[in-house]
Amino acid sequence: MKKSPSTSAFNVSLGSAEHNLAQKYSQLQNSTSKAKQVYLNILAVCAVKFYLDCLSIETSLPDSDSCNPLLLTFMDVADILLPGLGHLECRPVLPDAENLEIPPDVHADRIGYIAVKLEPSLKQAVIVGFTPTASAHIPLSKLRSLKEFPTYLEQLNQGLSHSEASSVLNKTATKLSDWLEGIVETGWQTIETLVAVNPAQALVVRDMEQPEIKVKWAKVIDLGVQLGNDQVVLALVLTTQPNKTINILVQVYPKSGTPYLPTNLKLEMLSDSGKILQETLASGFNNYAQLRRFSGQQNDRFSIAITLDGVTVKEDFVL
Repeated sequence: MKKSPSTSAFNVSLGSAEHNLAQKYSQLQNSTSKAKQVYLNILAVCAVKFYLDCLSIETSLPDSDSCNPLLLTFMDVADILLPGLGHLECRPVLPDAENLEIPPDVHADRIGYIAVKLEPSLKQAVIVGFTPTASAHIPLSKLRSLKEFPTYLEQLNQGLSHSEASSVLNKTATKLSDWLEGIVETGWQTIETLVAVNPAQALVVRDMEQPEIKVKWAKVIDLGVQLGNDQVVLALVLTTQPNKTINILVQVYPKSGTPYLPTNLKLEMLSDSGKILQETLASGFNNYAQLRRFSGQQNDRFSIAITLDGVTVKEDFVL
């Protein structure tokens, strides 16, 4: 087996070892349909095991329900045991399927569910995402990105329940794709309500109103009461492309009533791992600051940090 890196998915080759294991358990079944179910389930488990091995996450396949012949006969199970954490369900997804199907048999006693899309030849599998909680049908487009999975497991390792760990993921990132559907979290407002447009800023705001602009929202960032009236406005502008790429423009303005940004205010874009991807520094009489426009695709994650006099406020985003 070998992997092919991807931004939001993980490709796995399925060789003779994986197919031999699937054959071993499928031939124990009494019906063709049950044998096919077990065969596909075992292939999905093998793909996830390899993915977890690449992350150096301990697994115990022999102690998993999916390797228990009795449970395989009477239940639809496809799990792998992560010692100390629990059972992770690995659900196969057929090539043309648009949903992750989770059978009632495994709606409980699972720390999460990973979707494994199998190629028609059954020689390749693509791990497309995960969900911490069960539902009978989950659109593949609504799954969490694999980029979040190590963080999710780390939360579990720290003693959080899977629902608590899921809540941590939910509240740490603003989901920008929701903006494109008209769903905006509390705290985000139109830029016009937060920024007093003066002649020096008018050109910037007009630039944000070009026909290709889809959505733009802004939020007040409080840099600390110890800094007096140093509140600024963080604005994000999203535009979409035919290939589903989303272009993003990040800007910071002084709040209404203040003509200029604080001197030495730093605006940074960070990767999901915390690496600085770009930054800019306000100096003198700047009435706005902005980062270079960048683009991303669904489930990509990034953070925007605003720093002044040692105080940093960070906002996390996911596309």
